[in-house]
Amino acid sequence: NMGITLIDNLEMLGNITHLYLENNAISIVQNLETVGTSLIHLSLKGNLITEVDDGFICLDKLMSLDISNNKIESLSSKQLPLKLSFLDITGNPLSEIFDECSLLQGLSNLKMYNKVILEESDFEDEDEDEE
Repeated sequence: NMGITLIDNLEMLGNITHLYLENNAISIVQNLETVGTSLIHLSLKGNLITEVDDGFICLDKLMSLDISNNKIESLSSKQLPLKLSFLDITGNPLSEIFDECSLLQGLSNLKMYNKVILEESDFEDEDEDEE
């Protein structure tokens, strides 16, 4: 724990591919644009993030995101990069209105979700048969 409360000055790191800001006091996802063209893995687990907004959208190459053990109540695939193949959101107080099925369907490249390897059948709509 380094006591970091704000994501800032990342341009000083150059073209980094992996960034670990785990177990800090970060509450807002921001200022990631400067590493958007190079970052492949980002871990923000164990912080104080409550909302994702569009802070991750600028990360064009991001394939792995760990935002577990934060305070996130809702999340949509529209808030996440399309190339994402690994996502961990365990340990967040997701609300009842959180639509996990919609999240998974919106991230077509996702291979592992909450430490579980996904099968093709995990993306099928459960309501298809009810016509």
